[in-house]
Amino acid sequence: MTSARRNRRTVRRESGRIWRVILGILTVCAIVLVVIYSPEAPEPVPAPERETGPGYAGPMPDTVRVMVCNGSGINGKGREVQRHLEGRSGAVFFAAPVSARDADRQDYLETVIVSHVPGAGAATAVADRLGVPDSSIVWSLPWSGPPEVDVTVYIGRDLAGRTFMPVTSN
Repeated sequence: MTSARRNRRTVRRESGRIWRVILGILTVCAIVLVVIYSPEAPEPVPAPERETGPGYAGPMPDTVRVMVCNGSGINGKGREVQRHLEGRSGAVFFAAPVSARDADRQDYLETVIVSHVPGAGAATAVADRLGVPDSSIVWSLPWSGPPEVDVTVYIGRDLAGRTFMPVTSN
């Protein structure tokens, strides 16, 4: 082997070692920088108490705006139920800003109470007044703007045989 060849091999070995040392130093520096300058983990923020939305009862409202739709198949049942709801019942005043109307169909087997506001207070007050279970409450929240009414009641055949008397003012 000639001395020139030996010198080239030695230079290659030396340059390979130098690059390994440089790479090692850079790796150590990167690790040190990550450890020193890593941001502290944020403290966990407790989940807020649920204050709105379906399922949250919330405070009982003073006034509930109700629209009644007759889906029972019995003529006049919607107006009868609306008259029963209108006025004060305990701490809640029920108002019907629109006239009772027929539902989209006349074969509702069970009454459905649709809440258009977050929280179940208004819908629960209507369900209690009509004597239907809370399981009849569903939500249909508006995409934008305030709803025309707080609750829409679709009268079903489960209430067709009951007689509803108008509420007397307290």
